[in-house]
Amino acid sequence: MSQAQPKSPSDPAQVPPWLYRAIMSLYILLTVALLFCIILSALILVKNSEMSKEVQNLKAELWNVSALIRECEKTQKGGFHSVEERIAEVRKKVEKLETQPAEINKINTNIVKILQALEK
Repeated sequence: MSQAQPKSPSDPAQVPPWLYRAIMSLYILLTVALLFCIILSALILVKNSEMSKEVQNLKAELWNVSALIRECEKTQKGGFHSVEERIAEVRKKVEKLETQPAEINKINTNIVKILQALEK
């Protein structure tokens, strides 16, 4: 009788044939997943670049709006200053008008005195 010899673990007959196909399928699946990640990363970088340009445009527009607001504030301050000056002028005129009745009364009393002096 011949003695049965144990097969060594490196013997290809012990590895089932479907295992090679399964490993190859896993490698292909891993390669496809890696390619998908690379393509997705490229798309993200492109979208990031577009968003960066949009943010730069928005920043420029905000800067322009800010400059316009500063100009409007300056013109408003100038307008308020001229209004304040006009109010001060009107106040002076009102003060003059308030003192005029007293001056008119003085003139009237002086006229009365002159008329009395002339009658004598």
